[in-house]
Amino acid sequence: MEIAEMVMNPVRQRIFQYLLVHETGTVKDIRKALTDIPSASLYRHMKILTDNAVLTVVGENRIRELSTAFSIPPRTVD
Repeated sequence: MEIAEMVMNPVRQRIFQYLLVHETGTVKDIRKALTDIPSASLYRHMKILTDNAVLTVVGENRIRELSTAFSIPPRTVD
């Protein structure tokens, strides 16, 4: 999947907007903010973004369930 195809998706754009404002966030945090997006869809979009290195995992914490924090990785200008 090309980067343009990934970022043109409206749900993924909203995930980016959340992370740009908050810098990091778990799926639970993002789900609270984007209440109209079903959990399964949110997880699917987060997986696509992390599998393609558009988002990066910045931490994990286990409190009853695994909570993974994500962020947009810094990009260097070539």
